[in-house]
Amino acid sequence: MRHVPTILLLTLLIVTAGCTGGTQPTAGPTQSDGDAPNTTTERPASGDESGTADGEAPTEESATAVGTNEAPDPTAFQTGNKTGSFVESKGPSTYVMYYAEANTTATVKLAGVAVPDIHAEDIEPTDFRYHATDSEAEREAHRQELRRLGYEAVREAREKLSHPSGENVRIQHTGETTEDGTPLVYLWFDWDGRDTPFNEYLLGHGYAVLTADEGDVLYDQLSAARDWAKAEGEGLWENNSGEDHSHD
Repeated sequence: MRHVPTILLLTLLIVTAGCTGGTQPTAGPTQSDGDAPNTTTERPASGDESGTADGEAPTEESATAVGTNEAPDPTAFQTGNKTGSFVESKGPSTYVMYYAEANTTATVKLAGVAVPDIHAEDIEPTDFRYHATDSEAEREAHRQELRRLGYEAVREAREKLSHPSGENVRIQHTGETTEDGTPLVYLWFDWDGRDTPFNEYLLGHGYAVLTADEGDVLYDQLSAARDWAKAEGEGLWENNSGEDHSHD
């Protein structure tokens, strides 16, 4: 019996296995567990990295963390002593002043005095030291006189406090304001060579009544001007010393 060489026999077995025992390759990759590959990217869970829950607007705290700048105060320059001049009147004792240092305008109100309001239909004469009366005709005569004095006060402000240089008035801020935030001030100007508060000037000519407290730094100066006007019968005090005064 002829023996087939061992090497030839092994070669035949290998070729035969390749032809009958192999499997055909599939069209694409398959997963060993039969599941398709996960190709999606998951969003972070609520609160992850984003800092807020999905769909929620940022909280006030988170907005603050980002940082915001407050708007600057447009009246921050209205402190201490400043230089300026009168621009226009917004009332008998409320003025728009030009501030030379800031090169802008701002509203102020005279401190320590009350001037008759030229626009007030129901102005109360007793607030300006006029005597009380039951006569409406007499009360209206008082109002008419007070309005005239208010107009005179505005005219004096325009004449005494305006200047082309814009630097003829020293604006002394008291550090106090009206209820609406308007600074209360003393306006110093040169009156015949004397540095004088316009507030005092109005009192001395009877255009205003004194409202400053005794603790006010200029109280003595203001009250002396008021007393002089009263003694001389200036403005408010003219023919206003008793119930028998005239209204001519």
